[in-house]
Amino acid sequence: MIIIGIDPGQKGAIGVIHSDGSYDVHDLPTFETKKEVRSKRSITPKKVIQTKVFIDRKKLLELLDEIISSDKSKPYQCLCCIEKQQAMPDQSAISGFNTGKQYGEVLMALDALGISYEETTPKEWQKHFSIGRDTKGDSCRKAENLFPKLFLRGPRGGIFDGRSDAILITLFYSRKIQGQV
Repeated sequence: MIIIGIDPGQKGAIGVIHSDGSYDVHDLPTFETKKEVRSKRSITPKKVIQTKVFIDRKKLLELLDEIISSDKSKPYQCLCCIEKQQAMPDQSAISGFNTGKQYGEVLMALDALGISYEETTPKEWQKHFSIGRDTKGDSCRKAENLFPKLFLRGPRGGIFDGRSDAILITLFYSRKIQGQV
């Protein structure tokens, strides 16, 4: 059985625990668009390059299909747990809409491939791993201890929090299925 955990945020990732016990993590496939806009914040308007990041839906489908077809056991069984997204009080309407759109795109990919999924809240899986107020740092340290072979930090030591969250969601869901939560 393949267990998948997804952190669908803008810097999200997909964690996988394969039926043979091996594990890996993949960044969500994205692409950027750049647009030149005039800054309204200064007295003399300046041109600013605005970058937007979007999920590459086609590559997401291909990645998920590759993950589920990598299982050697027949018939394969694949279960997924995805972190539930919601608008935050300090978030703008546009930002809230984009978060919901991205979340919907990931759910659509799961539905298109016939992968059954369950939602979890950040609070639920973070409580299981005793993650405190420094959620990014704590989840990275916990994931590094549990999955030492994964690259969860960049070359300068920066945290890839989407990766650590995704693999912890995967482990949380695996334990939940086995009745350990």
